[in-house]
Amino acid sequence: MEEKIQDGALCSLKKSKFVRTVFLRIILIILIVIIAVIAIVFFFFTSEIRNSILSERQKQLDVINDTISERMEAATSIAYNIGTDESFYLESVEKEKYSGTVMSKTLERYLVGNDFIEHLAYYRISDPDVLYTSKGEISFIDFLCSFMRFDQTTAQTCIDEIQSTNKVVVKSFLSEKAERHYFTYLCPLPQFSKNPQAFVIMLIPEHVLSDVLETQLMHYTGEVLIYNALGEELYKISNLTKDIPLSLSELNASETLVIDGSRYMIQKSVSDSNGWTYVSIIRMSDIISGVAQKQIIFIVLLLILM
Repeated sequence: MEEKIQDGALCSLKKSKFVRTVFLRIILIILIVIIAVIAIVFFFFTSEIRNSILSERQKQLDVINDTISERMEAATSIAYNIGTDESFYLESVEKEKYSGTVMSKTLERYLVGNDFIEHLAYYRISDPDVLYTSKGEISFIDFLCSFMRFDQTTAQTCIDEIQSTNKVVVKSFLSEKAERHYFTYLCPLPQFSKNPQAFVIMLIPEHVLSDVLETQLMHYTGEVLIYNALGEELYKISNLTKDIPLSLSELNASETLVIDGSRYMIQKSVSDSNGWTYVSIIRMSDIISGVAQKQIIFIVLLLILM
């Protein structure tokens, strides 16, 4: 009788161990499945957030591109109209005694509705010392020295550079003494001529674009750079403590660089309308910190639901 009881107890014990083993295996499988699901969804969620951030930044670059392109199209339209306007002569005309006054008044008229242009001027190589502006005639060197705060040598170098230009271009003639900086739009006339005889010159304040550019770095550490069609740097806004060396021609549309131990996400966009290049540099840790906060919230919600 006792042997039967012992056999029954032993059999019950074996069944209990078997049930526990099966139960533990089921629990383990469930945990593995849950962890796998969380991992898959977690990394998918992380990737989507990162892509969303990069997409948003690309939209901001597109806004900068559109803003500049719109301004440049308006400037090109003005230059084209001046080039065909009978008020402007490519060379001095002796019989036209008041041609300078007529040109100044016409330039003033072209400024109406184009507030982004602070100064509009017309310059003829045949009158190398005279600049016709919307406010009247002035010595070109005096204009550069008084308004741009250049010294005589720098002013003459600037004039020489303008005279050697044979295509539409935007440059940045800077002076540390100047209170304000400008983009300088140059359009040689006749257009598409290898030997221009005159130039339409526009000075566009940097603040026209600075407000738009600052939104790029509102919550991030990095830089935003603008290059003209010649690859010359026109403008840069940065909150980095060190300069980041870049080779514009070697940059891809999107890539990651490691500089001084920090990883940076670089995005490059080239305008189809004017050939300008826009570069955004953002420190990856700033992006990751934002993603990490969203990841933590996601994990907590997922665990609660499970």
